[in-house]
Amino acid sequence: MQPGIASLVLATQDSELEAVLSAPAISLIGFESPPETASEWERFQLARESLQQGEALLRFNTEAACRLRIAEVQTGSPSRGRILSARYRFSCAAPERLRSVAVSVFLAFPRLQRLFVRYAITGLRGEAEARWANPLITFIPLF
Repeated sequence: MQPGIASLVLATQDSELEAVLSAPAISLIGFESPPETASEWERFQLARESLQQGEALLRFNTEAACRLRIAEVQTGSPSRGRILSARYRFSCAAPERLRSVAVSVFLAFPRLQRLFVRYAITGLRGEAEARWANPLITFIPLF
């Protein structure tokens, strides 16, 4: 994955929605090696804390009534190009009403330029791209 780019994969199974967000560390914190300076440690910790906030980063349309249940952050291996990722599990009261997600990753991580999204949501499959200027992904059938 190139700097400035992240990926998001969304999938539902029954009332559960799983989201996996991943990006090169350089796209989120500005460096890939292990943090060394106080400033790097601070950026690294802030990124981990931001990634834990799944409901702030991913806001699904309110009709679906999705609530975050689990957030897991992985920091990857610096020896192979560090990838930061987060896995979220949401419980949705009305998953059949999922229509869109507004992504706030650009506010949390200003180095990001593009977010590639793949989804398999209640029978809809597709791909989309979010950017600073258009952070809303609408789930539409690709027939």
